[in-house]
Amino acid sequence: MKPVRLVSLVALPLALLACGAAAAPTFAQEGTPAAALPVTPDPVECVAEIVPRSLDEIVAFAAQATPIATVATAVAVPIGEPADEATVAAIAATVRVELACVHAGDFLRNASFYTDDALRRLFASESIPEEELRAFFGSPPAPLPAEARTTILTVTDAMVLGDGRVGAFFVFADPGVPPVTNFLLFVEEGDRWLVDDGLTFAPDPAAVPGTPAA
Repeated sequence: MKPVRLVSLVALPLALLACGAAAAPTFAQEGTPAAALPVTPDPVECVAEIVPRSLDEIVAFAAQATPIATVATAVAVPIGEPADEATVAAIAATVRVELACVHAGDFLRNASFYTDDALRRLFASESIPEEELRAFFGSPPAPLPAEARTTILTVTDAMVLGDGRVGAFFVFADPGVPPVTNFLLFVEEGDRWLVDDGLTFAPDPAAVPGTPAA
């Protein structure tokens, strides 16, 4: 089973994974200014103060989801009013620390940055046996080597939508492959911003030397 995370999976609509009852760490409020990008989050940023999801929660979300077929389709990105700098910094901080937890191999803490609905949608897109879920999420964290980590290149066009959510385009770079753009939607729960949904825009195969267009 691959690491489940919204920011880089092309096969899934979301990356993974808020513990709504958990207090937000102070870094989530300090934010990540655009000037701090690009950045490759360090595993040490996935700190103990981040309250993880429980293994039983993950299994329950998977059991609640009804698997659906994933098909290619045209989508419309919602448009809203420009978000202020503080909001942009806050959502960038959410993604930065979520990704730090992926780099730390701590997927239960990684899951704490996603809404309940995001988790249900994740598991609706890919049916995973319970024993695999428990083995994957229950394994001790194993940090990724530095050369395998993802870099956040930029965040652009952050906007406040009519339903109160905030959307923004994030561009990520994994080693050895072209950058990938994600349009991520965030929900404010208490004093935290959590990933609620997203779209992945795969790179144009024609722009990658040696990659068949079909």
